[in-house]
Amino acid sequence: LQQTSATLTASEHDAVSNPKQSRKRKLPPVPQLIVTKEDVIQEHINSIIRLDNIIQKGSTKTTQKSYARQSTKLKQQQKQVQQAKSNAARVSNSRSSGSLFTQKPHEATYDKEKDKKRKEESYYEDLA
Repeated sequence: LQQTSATLTASEHDAVSNPKQSRKRKLPPVPQLIVTKEDVIQEHINSIIRLDNIIQKGSTKTTQKSYARQSTKLKQQQKQVQQAKSNAARVSNSRSSGSLFTQKPHEATYDKEKDKKRKEESYYEDLA
């Protein structure tokens, strides 16, 4: 190896001692857009229209029926809550007064065995 005794200039010395500074590039300034209130309102209206169109495309008769079932179920639950609130004032704390939980209809819970049988039946129906 041969070593040179040449001295470095000031710019070369800065590049060797601090290589990160020499690599920095100045990016051109980004032009800023002037957005008016009308543009913001129009863009919001357009986004609402796009969302409405997407919902209409995705809604079929089955989804509408499902929505109707869910909404009626929700309405029934809200009605029961309102009735429970109105009955709470009338119901005393005696043994003869029934609990609101006992008056509720039984709701089926998830059963692994029933689900397994249902899946097998649907599988074999598809094969037949």
